Amino acid sequence: MIPKTTTTKEHNSYSNLPYKKTFKKSKLMCTHPQRKNKINEEQKTRCQHYLGYLYQKLKSNPIPPSCIECKQVLECMLNKDVSSTIWHIKPLRPLETPHSKIFNAVWNLAKKGCSQSTVKGYSKKLKLLSKFVNLDDPEGVNNFLANNQNWKNTYKQIVGSAYLHYARFYNLDWKKPKFKDTERLAYVPSTEQVSMIIAASDRKYSLIFSILCDTGLHPVELNHLTLKNVDLENGIIYPDSAKHEKGRTLKLKSSTSAMLREYVSWNKFGLNEKLFPSTTIMSRNFVRIRNRLAERLCKPQLKKLRLLDLRNYYVARSNCPQSEI
Repeated sequence: MIPKTTTTKEHNSYSNLPYKKTFKKSKLMCTHPQRKNKINEEQKTRCQHYLGYLYQKLKSNPIPPSCIECKQVLECMLNKDVSSTIWHIKPLRPLETPHSKIFNAVWNLAKKGCSQSTVKGYSKKLKLLSKFVNLDDPEGVNNFLANNQNWKNTYKQIVGSAYLHYARFYNLDWKKPKFKDTERLAYVPSTEQVSMIIAASDRKYSLIFSILCDTGLHPVELNHLTLKNVDLENGIIYPDSAKHEKGRTLKLKSSTSAMLREYVSWNKFGLNEKLFPSTTIMSRNFVRIRNRLAERLCKPQLKKLRLLDLRNYYVARSNCPQSEI
């Protein structure tokens, strides 16, 4: 015989448990079929985007055909706020800050074809000036430059030329003040000082400092060197001139050209790849090597040397006998 199946009724509570706990049955949401049809129609007619999409979309993107048939096309193009678009959080446009205004003014220089070093220098000077005075106040800028005694007149002229471009870009009435330059002879390091710095450097920077001493290149010109500008067999450099200088051919010493060949073969540069780092990195490492050498040898006079003084050393050595340097 087939055993009878016993059915048990479902209860909301369990009497066997030490405590009495009740469980509520889940109530299923049931909607009327007409209501379902209305919901489906609303989902079909609802805009697939959001109100303000036509205002914020890129010009290259085409207008969707559903937006053309929409009744709120004008409101969407004008980016008007409607209570029906509460689910969409409208992104706020960033306010125009001093740094953004500086970027716009400097970017105009880049579009005109100014060099990257000029653009970076003007940006740095304007950001420094904005820490002390409002750039939109030309009189305040004049008062700050006139009363600031920590800056030299030559540096004030550079900052003034940077602010002159900013004032012209934003149509500010400002005339650049004239600051008298203080004449000073350039410092020329001795042969002993230069040889000590080269000896205290590693292979890479001993090569960099040797090239600057042998050729008198500007650090910017050295940064722009590629394999196209170098004849490794004969030890000749054909640099791209900077600072409005004429093109020239420069001969390296035999020891420096040997170091350059070893450096190029070791790093495996491409034909258009820059051989040396930027001017800021070169000057930063020069200062680090110079200060470490000055502290080690107890010679504080070495701290006066700059990277550009190696260029002065080349000029003095070419014009004067080596014994007088």
